[in-house]
Amino acid sequence: MSQDFSRDVCVIGGGGHVGLPFALICADSGLRTVIYDVDRCKVEQIRSGVMPFFEEGAEEMLQRALASGRLEVEDRPDPIGSCRFLVMIIGTPVDEHLNPSFAAIDRALQGAREHLRDGQILILRSTVFPGTSQRIQRALSEAGLRIQVACCPERVAQGYSLREFRELPQLLSAFDAETLAAVRELFGRFAQDFVEMSPMEAELCK
Repeated sequence: MSQDFSRDVCVIGGGGHVGLPFALICADSGLRTVIYDVDRCKVEQIRSGVMPFFEEGAEEMLQRALASGRLEVEDRPDPIGSCRFLVMIIGTPVDEHLNPSFAAIDRALQGAREHLRDGQILILRSTVFPGTSQRIQRALSEAGLRIQVACCPERVAQGYSLREFRELPQLLSAFDAETLAAVRELFGRFAQDFVEMSPMEAELCK
């Protein structure tokens, strides 16, 4: 999708129920896709062509994606710098007082810091607390990185994600029109209907 990057999509935290189906649908749509997950056992299982959980139609798609070379699975962050789109599957859980925790997202960004590149688009795909997209965009800008943030929360039922990717409208948001157009192009590889909104609206929708 871009001549500036050798790969298209890196799904960060991509070995679970949200990230793995998303990575599979991307690879099956012809996108050069990398799953990055720190769970080494899960990474080895996925590399071997075996799904770590039930997902309708996924194991055949996984094996096809691996055989095609369009899907790679890594437990190290090195491939992040080669991907135009970084899809983060890390949320902001709340404590017993309903205060959000940004610790997991902050750790993930810190771990990826040396691999981040100008021109990338970071897509938040998990449930996040309202204002998270703006917080991350500000932190990236303050670090001197020209990386744009988008929020496109998942809204599919576990076990049937692959089918629903093509059937349900996808929620898309970004802080500027150019980023939104790029995200629309990405999701347009496998989805037909979109609902476009602001990042805050997308966070509240989920």
